[in-house]
Amino acid sequence: MPSLPIILMFLTIAVHAHVHGMDDTMAMGNGKRCPVCNMMAEDAWYVQMRHGQKLLTCSMTSGDNYATGIHAFSHPALLGFKMNSYLTTVDKCESACTECNTTKLLDPVSGVTVDSSNAHFLCFSRGQKLYFASKTTQDAFVAAMSTQPYYGVEQVVCGDKACPDAFQVPMSMTVNEPFCTGATVMFSGFQSTVHGTCVKLFFQSWVLDTPFKYFTAFVGVFALPIMNECLVNFRESVRVAFLASRPQRYSGLRKRGRKIVLSLLYMVQMTLAYLAMLVVMIYDTGLFFALILGFGCGYVLYKSEKNLTIKSSATVRAPWRFENSDYLTILSVDGMMCTHNCGSTVQNALEQVHGVEKVFVSLDDKCVYVSGAASPKSLLQAVEDCGFAVKLIQSPKIETQYGSSTPLHLA
Repeated sequence: MPSLPIILMFLTIAVHAHVHGMDDTMAMGNGKRCPVCNMMAEDAWYVQMRHGQKLLTCSMTSGDNYATGIHAFSHPALLGFKMNSYLTTVDKCESACTECNTTKLLDPVSGVTVDSSNAHFLCFSRGQKLYFASKTTQDAFVAAMSTQPYYGVEQVVCGDKACPDAFQVPMSMTVNEPFCTGATVMFSGFQSTVHGTCVKLFFQSWVLDTPFKYFTAFVGVFALPIMNECLVNFRESVRVAFLASRPQRYSGLRKRGRKIVLSLLYMVQMTLAYLAMLVVMIYDTGLFFALILGFGCGYVLYKSEKNLTIKSSATVRAPWRFENSDYLTILSVDGMMCTHNCGSTVQNALEQVHGVEKVFVSLDDKCVYVSGAASPKSLLQAVEDCGFAVKLIQSPKIETQYGSSTPLHLA
């Protein structure tokens, strides 16, 4: 096994060879920085102005795929296209014209020689300068380059040859970028459709490819959980009304009709719930936020705190009476005028009957709902002993080894 010093020696040789290889193939621009991205500038990547001055850039992108958008443009092309975007204040550059004594500089507008006595300059980000022989030509250049792409540029060079995107104008600079492109029913993780891929919402033709369509979908998705909560509330109200308005005798057809109505309402509710699930599966950040916001508003509107307040069993609208209503004993009691006196008297009497599990007294429909194994006869007797006239509206179904028997309805 080779020793550690030998391994370190080979690593050192490899690093030096790599560095020298970089130096040979990628000459740095004398410590200058790219005005576009602040990376080290390179001698073979530059913008050459008329009459010879150069502004160096880096080789971050080659410009081969410039047609895909501004982010694929080479940095020489970006700098030459709109130089005023990379100008900075003169105090960010050295005030002296150090190049004047070593290099022949010509004004990019007039072609006049620039020396230390007449030098004026524009300062670019990260310290590079463009020199002028007079303030007049400098001002003329600034005024023109803000409106004319590549003003004063003679060559755009990438690696000692013309850049593929030389003198091209980025698409995002010439036309308005579309709201979104393409269409999908599901993103790969949460993202926004704005300046990305369009959302296809629920149906093939519902493509949200404009701000108005997306806003309309946002409002619709926001309303979706609110409508769902509203429908849940309405369905329970209908169910309570059906239970409270049960006649002493009614046909099986009428009973089936009520179940069909409740089933249809439940189907609509589940449709809304599954549509909400499909919105989540799209993974669009905006629509997901609209959905969660809608759930919060639906809770505030239809799940008020008064429904969560703990009250005595005599006044709570007991939900258990709707879950297995066919297995309850329902009594109609005449003469109950208030909850705290008459209602409590009836409830206390029924709770003493053997086999009673739960009791709910409803003054709205003058009915008492009882769950448990107590016989209807014992319940009737307990209420009569309190001095109230009572009728049996419904007796519970009886579970047998052959199934459930039909409940007995008495007048």
